[in-house]
Amino acid sequence: MQSTLMLSLNYITKQFPGFQFDEFNEKTMLDWESPEIFIAETRNFLPVHMEKLGSFLSRDEIIRCLRFHSQKDRESFIVVHGLLRYFIGLYLDIHPSTVSLEYNRFGKPFLSGHYRSLFFNLSHSADISILAFDNKSSIGIDVEKIDPEIDFQSISKTFFTPKEYEYISPGEEGDLRRFYQLWTRKEALLKALGIGISQNLDIEVYRRKHQLRIEGHGLLKMRTGNYSLRTMTYLERYMITSATMGDSGEPVIHLMGSERPDYLLNLK
Repeated sequence: MQSTLMLSLNYITKQFPGFQFDEFNEKTMLDWESPEIFIAETRNFLPVHMEKLGSFLSRDEIIRCLRFHSQKDRESFIVVHGLLRYFIGLYLDIHPSTVSLEYNRFGKPFLSGHYRSLFFNLSHSADISILAFDNKSSIGIDVEKIDPEIDFQSISKTFFTPKEYEYISPGEEGDLRRFYQLWTRKEALLKALGIGISQNLDIEVYRRKHQLRIEGHGLLKMRTGNYSLRTMTYLERYMITSATMGDSGEPVIHLMGSERPDYLLNLK
């Protein structure tokens, strides 16, 4: 069975800090009226912070974490999933360890039970973890570290449509950034839709309108609409794109960088 989805896409590309942002700390007031995005660097979390974030994780999440072979990957997992529970706990006014999550068949997490009014997504690459929240509609986020050594020309031929490959224009100035721009757009949009990227790479994210047909059982019925894809570079080494529905407004971006996250230790 095929479902048909009509998308109208609005592209916004800015250099960081072109978006509204602030430094997150224990005094930050979150009104949740606009999408909230949090950017965290793993290196800013000391062992005592890692221990606290790890205490928030469920048994299944701990098992998943231990499957990673490298310490760096385990730490990234703890940061992004621990912070996810921390911020959901703030929103719901519950302890992070009591947050109950479920996963759809594409692996996207969502709140279980009657706590489904908050939509969220997460991503991490290298030393950066990023979380996005929206209490109005589904949201998607993707971050990728820009690797100048990546064979993006071969990847582009394999995973992008001919029109997208033409947009990237390999060999011309700015081609690497255009590659990461499209890759993060595609990831963020498909994550907002709650579907997997591996089966749906043919969705095009360089033009304004797109019709997507996907095998499913009405999965996309309620997701037809206008989506804004906001792309920015961070630290000149990362490309980030968020995907929100048209009525969600401009995201507020919070940096978790220069100040140690000691406020986590206040949770008992």
